[in-house]
Amino acid sequence: MKIRRVKDILSPPGPQFDGEKGARFKRFINQVKYDFPILEIGGRGQGQDFRIFNLDIKPSPDVGIVGDGCELPVREDALGGVILTGVIEHVKNPMLLMDEIYRVLIPAGIVYIEAPFIQGFHPDPGDYQRFTLSGLEHLCNRFKRIESGICGGPASAVTWILQNFFSLLLSFGNDSLYRKWSFFWGWVLSPIRFLDAVLKRVPHAEVISSGFYFMGRKEDQQRKESG
Repeated sequence: MKIRRVKDILSPPGPQFDGEKGARFKRFINQVKYDFPILEIGGRGQGQDFRIFNLDIKPSPDVGIVGDGCELPVREDALGGVILTGVIEHVKNPMLLMDEIYRVLIPAGIVYIEAPFIQGFHPDPGDYQRFTLSGLEHLCNRFKRIESGICGGPASAVTWILQNFFSLLLSFGNDSLYRKWSFFWGWVLSPIRFLDAVLKRVPHAEVISSGFYFMGRKEDQQRKESG
């Protein structure tokens, strides 16, 4: 356990910088009806609200429910909110997952999703797709959009790609060398990602951004049909 903690401390930071994530989560939390729980699928807890509980396919101390996101062990219309960050790319059938999220959310329930666009391959245990902003919005088209946009900008994408590129170039096919170079370049290149504080606001930044987010509301179907 101590060795793992030391390794976590020494490991380079992730290549994606998102200085506005905390503020977005507060906006998300504030829109979820107070009396209903929030499910985070594939996460380890955001630590921002006592209502959040975690579901993953593998047990761990931070996971409250072990299960599959495509077969949620949750009754219909039970949740006030659902969170997915860094999960949708690891799901073979994302549309099935979205159907399940729609099923378990109450009318006016809120979904928050972050999805990758320009990122390196990272299986956990698989890695199956990437999304443009319009592609993510289409995936979530059953929900009324509240807001969407860039969560990791061009600088994050460049940091991620360069870390993998230089590690690949200098490892000469040796897996051990690749991992060592990845550790080295992860630290050396990490300052580049902070340029996203400016670059993600530049027009056309979404063309080469690292990832996007979507926040939307499940509309009351009866009210929608009567309207």
